[in-house]
Amino acid sequence: MYQILIEWKVPSSWSGFAGPGSWLFAQWKLMAVLFGISFVAYLWATDPERATERRTAGWITTTTSLIFGAGLALVGLVYLGEIKLHTYGVMISLGFIFGIALTIREGRRVGVAPDQVLDLAFWVLIASMVGSRVLFIITEWNTTYWPNLKATTPFYNAKLFRIWEGGLVFHGGLIGGLIATALFVRSQKLGFFLLADTVVPVVALGQFFGRIGCFSAGCCYGKATDLPWAVSFPASVGLKGHIHPTQLYEALATLAIFFVLLWIRHNKRFHGQVVIAYLILYAFVRFFIEIFRGDIVRGFLFEVDFVRSAEGPDIFTWGQLISVLLLLLALLLIPLAKRLSSSSPRS
Repeated sequence: MYQILIEWKVPSSWSGFAGPGSWLFAQWKLMAVLFGISFVAYLWATDPERATERRTAGWITTTTSLIFGAGLALVGLVYLGEIKLHTYGVMISLGFIFGIALTIREGRRVGVAPDQVLDLAFWVLIASMVGSRVLFIITEWNTTYWPNLKATTPFYNAKLFRIWEGGLVFHGGLIGGLIATALFVRSQKLGFFLLADTVVPVVALGQFFGRIGCFSAGCCYGKATDLPWAVSFPASVGLKGHIHPTQLYEALATLAIFFVLLWIRHNKRFHGQVVIAYLILYAFVRFFIEIFRGDIVRGFLFEVDFVRSAEGPDIFTWGQLISVLLLLLALLLIPLAKRLSSSSPRS
């Protein structure tokens, strides 16, 4: 696996018609204004009596948006000078696409409309990104963000606001996604556990793709080992020696969880059984894999020093703590899910 899946250099000849100083570069603002006007016209023509105007405005909006998007993309390509398609991003995108497709298929079977699935996917994507970023900041606050925030002037240049530098934690994304799902089902008057059972298997599938992406990027790596299946990374990644392929451990485990959840969903006895099974299975998998993780930057809850000035073993990571909390949450949800499922078949 490679960090960069595709890399393409833009020909220098392209700068003549799309680079700075070109006609296309000078007209992008005009294209943006035309797109804005046509979109406003499309929104205005909502009255059924204005069907012709709405259809015309829709075509104009589509055309101008395509022209504007293509022109802006071309200008951006020439300005950047190259395209780099990172494997991690491709894997995340594949997981999301497959997840939406499978959820729409299952949603039809249980009475959830495709447009509701797409709306939910949008809000879950936003909430999971925010949640994963917030939890990463929390776990790294004392070691990275707070010292940097105190030392950086002006404060808005601090690492806290440099979202393009990355820093995500899956547990935070899971929590954010669950919150978004709960709010969505309330607004749409859907059953939470029914919808959660529909969605959660593809969460495990998305983790499979995500961990393959982690393996390509060299993040979430393992401790040093001399086992036959140990892996080594290129020097550019910054990892030395042979280490546990913890990314692949979790990828294979979550793929297995995906198929187990599909079987449970087909044979479940109450709504919520699938999401509860996921929380239990993933909690055990993540807790165990954390033992072999070597990226100590994620932090430990307890850092033990048996002798003054001598470093002792670090035990119980943040990931293991959250895994325990997820397990407890699953056990608490069992009686609630059974009670709601028995009282309403749409819960």
